[in-house]
Amino acid sequence: MGGEQTMNVYAAELTGIQIAMQSTTNVPAHYTKCNIYADSQSAITAILQPKQQSGQYILRNIHNNLEKIQENKPHLKFHIE
Repeated sequence: MGGEQTMNVYAAELTGIQIAMQSTTNVPAHYTKCNIYADSQSAITAILQPKQQSGQYILRNIHNNLEKIQENKPHLKFHIE
């Protein structure tokens, strides 16, 4: 993930959520829900209500990935807890 100088726990949590979303590209069509569990309330809040916090590039990637997934698999709903 990077050294302490370039990565913090918050950014690592966002990256983990991003990787979890990306792993759904090969999910069979009969799956309708993807639950992602994270232990960082601030990361979850940032995804749901993006503002001017750190990790903007990761948040942008998460939202872009989510839009692409929704285009290809509109039946797949995400829940982040």
